[in-house]
Amino acid sequence: MRDLLNAWREEDYACSISEACRRADVHRSMWYEWIHRPGFVGWWLAEAQAHFGGRIPEVYSVLFAAASGDRRGDTSAAKLILERFDDMYAPRSRQEQKIEADVGESTLDRIMRLADGE
Repeated sequence: MRDLLNAWREEDYACSISEACRRADVHRSMWYEWIHRPGFVGWWLAEAQAHFGGRIPEVYSVLFAAASGDRRGDTSAAKLILERFDDMYAPRSRQEQKIEADVGESTLDRIMRLADGE
């Protein structure tokens, strides 16, 4: 399993199952056996998440280069990668919005007050 994982990582997961299995010297049928084992898919996804999460500094490097005028990467793709893999990245759509307002008496409070005959 680890050999196959390493083969995929070496290619940044950009190769086919057949190619990764060939590189890892693992018969392709093993992959299909493994994905049906309890816990395998969760483990595999966690490993992929860790791999791509470890590449976040490279993504920020592309963004900083683009911001300074040295455009050497796709900033749209960088943004998508950050949204998916960087827990610290928080675009406006994911930021918690704190809204504080005095809304006065709630409808439920008003009903309860009226029910009490006030």
